[in-house]
Amino acid sequence: ASHRQARIWKDDFVFFEELLRRLPTTSHYRSVALLKLGNAHADAGDDPKAEACYREALAINPDTAFVQLPFNFGNVLARQGRWAEAETAYVKAVAVAPRHLAARNNYGIALARQGKFEAAFAQFDEALRLKPDSADTHLNYGVALADKGDLSRAVENFTRALQLNPQSADAHAQLAAVLTRQGKNDEARQHATEAERLRKAQSPQ
Repeated sequence: ASHRQARIWKDDFVFFEELLRRLPTTSHYRSVALLKLGNAHADAGDDPKAEACYREALAINPDTAFVQLPFNFGNVLARQGRWAEAETAYVKAVAVAPRHLAARNNYGIALARQGKFEAAFAQFDEALRLKPDSADTHLNYGVALADKGDLSRAVENFTRALQLNPQSADAHAQLAAVLTRQGKNDEARQHATEAERLRKAQSPQ
């Protein structure tokens, strides 16, 4: 992180920690402050502290109308590979905001990582109903299909992801992996090479 960004995070920590000292322990505003402090910790890469903030906020306000609280909580858990707990958080997120595309996607990913493929596909189908031209959804759908062993449909989704976003290094890499599994090595090498080129071009200098 840059010096300027680190200073912004420090200012956020100071502000919200001071605010929390002043707010009642059961206040709705305390749960909002905890959400904001959790976001600051997550942005700074401190997932354990972010998790603690989100967990306390949800304990204060379990029926929150703020989709970002269960959604961000799920993201923190997912980054730690705690997929069952992340699934529970995403269930709450999509209940609060059924049309939240990223929540649908991340819920599907959490289900697929646990081998719950049909339930995951249902979430990706709903996400595509909400936004048919979502390259990210097609990418996530393809990964889940590949993990299940449905390589033909995985290729279809990765190909569609690349039609929608030709600059997706991840889609090229995932497609290369599946094509290799299908024995299409020449085509796989082309996509692997393009994935590497894009990653180098898109990496911070």
